[in-house]
Amino acid sequence: MSVNIRTKYLGNSKLSKRNRLYKYQLDYIINGKRVRETIKHVEFLPSDTKDVRKQKQIIINKIKA
Repeated sequence: MSVNIRTKYLGNSKLSKRNRLYKYQLDYIINGKRVRETIKHVEFLPSDTKDVRKQKQIIINKIKA
């Protein structure tokens, strides 16, 4: 089973993607049907520092595994 990570941008669509809140989705296929699950516990904010984003990315990769 292959699991892909997709980016889901939230908030006002008139803002650039760089200035918007986003979450990640897991995308995989089970029994011939596509399933997309949004990881709700981890939100990436435009104000996050590089270290905070790195820690959140580690959490996302653990969930993916």
